[in-house]
Parts: sequence; C-alpha cells; structure tokens
Amino acid sequence: MRQWLSNDYYRFIFEHSYDAILLTSPDGGIHRANPATCRMFQMTEDEVCEAGRAGIVDQTDPRLLQLLKGREETGSTQGELTFIRKDGTKFTGSVTATIFKDAEGNQWSAMIIRDMSELQKAMVDLRRANDKAMRLASYDHLTHIFNRRVFVERLRQEIERSRRENTHTSVLLLDIDYFKSINDKYGHLAGDFVLKKFAAGIKKSLRPYDVLGRFGGDEFIVFLPVTGLEEATIIAERVRSQVAEMEIKYKGSLIGITTSIGVSECIPKTEKCSSVDALIARADKALYLAKKKKDCVVIV
Repeated sequence: MRQWLSNDYYRFIFEHSYDAILLTSPDGGIHRANPATCRMFQMTEDEVCEAGRAGIVDQTDPRLLQLLKGREETGSTQGELTFIRKDGTKFTGSVTATIFKDAEGNQWSAMIIRDMSELQKAMVDLRRANDKAMRLASYDHLTHIFNRRVFVERLRQEIERSRRENTHTSVLLLDIDYFKSINDKYGHLAGDFVLKKFAAGIKKSLRPYDVLGRFGGDEFIVFLPVTGLEEATIIAERVRSQVAEMEIKYKGSLIGITTSIGVSECIPKTEKCSSVDALIARADKALYLAKKKKDCVVIV
C-alpha cells in the first residue's frame, strides 16, 4: 500500500490535487485521504479513515450499488454520488474509482471525488440568466407584456391552428386617444405611467387565454383565440368601457383616458385569413376609422 505513494510524482499529485483522492479497500475501508479530501468533508485524515466509505457516502443513493457493480465488473467506474460532510450537509460529487494491486498482490481502489456544488450552482445561475434574457427578449420592458416580435409570432401560430381546426380568430388593435396631449401636458414619465396603467386595464378586461402585446408607441394589440366577430366586438366594448372608467392618479393629478379600437377577424378558407399581416392591416384600417370618432369600436 505504501508503494502507492513512494513515487515523488504521485505523492505530489496526491498532496496538491484540488480533487479529493482516497485509497480504499474492497470492504469499504479508507486508508489514506489527501488534504483536499479533508477540506471537502471538513474532517481530519484520521476522521475520514475512521468514517470509511459508509460514513462519507449517502447509503440511500441508488447510484452507489450501480457504481460498485461497475467497478467490480470492469475494474473502474465513474459517475455521480451524494456525499455527506462532517456537519451533515450533503453535496453531489463526481467520482472515479479504479481497482489496482500492490506489489504484494493486495487489491485497492483509488477514488477521486470532485465537488460538483459550485458547478451545479453555476449551471442554475446560468439557466436563470438565460431565462431572464429570454424574458427580456420576449417582453416589452415598460409594460411587461409581449413585445411586437413575439406577439406576431404567437398570432402566426394561432392562425395556423385556426386553419387546421377551422375556428375563427379575432384581433383588436387599440391606442390611447390624445396620447400626445398627455405627454405634452404632464411629461413623458407621466406618459410611460399611463401606458403601464393602460396595459393593465386592457388585460383586466380580457379572458385568461387572450393574448396581449405592445405593438409600438401607444398602440396595443390583442388576439382572441376561437372567437368570431360578434364575441370580439363584445370584448372590445368591454375593454373600451373599462379604460374609460379608469382614474389614473399621477403626482396629484387625475388623468382620464379613452381608447379607440379596430377589430378584424380571421375566417379560415377565405381571403380574411390569408396572412398575419393582412389580418393586422384590416385591424389597423378599422382603428384609423375609429380614431376619427374617438372612444369607439370599429369593425372591418
């Protein structure tokens, strides 16, 4: 056994490795543990040896038997296991174990353990950062609803589904009447505040499965799945009424707003369901007519 560390090169690796290196026997005993092992498990070398494999490996981990079986069958094994520190905390470690024999023919196993805690934490942080980036790329930063790019793609998917299942889809395009006057009178920060309240007011009037997006500036857009023109008109009127009743308080001022809404419908197997752009264009034409009157709903 001592010949295992007689070579200066191997002894240097054993003593200076950042990974835990242990010399174990077939019965699960631990006979040597390097300094990295002591740091990893918060034990002295004597404590590690006294604990044995059963004292540092979570015996309930089902991967343990699989790894031991693999080592016996092939002479080496690698995988991940749950380990236990002196204070009882558990962590996942990547483990490699290889069987060898010393000059006397005694069988030993060299076990190398790498603490995966930091890597796992880094992976979780990276996944969260990616999720956040996806959210930022998908949502309007001011109103926290879908931006134009994502909304149009969702609408495209909905129209494809509508064609397959022969159901109607309707679109509402709406903006705030006299929004420029609000910016001019109260300032652009007030305008941003009004836009956020406007988006919230629209959402409050919609059904859970309706999809809202910011189209640009003070224009917002909604698609209503499995909804014909008649029901879409009722929903549009509900939105218009909800917005008209809103009282937006901003720095001591009470700002009232109204909205004009254009409505269009996608009817499968007709020219009214030819494309996303055509559907939105019809809603835009209806909005243009609605804005001539203000605070009303127009259907095209």
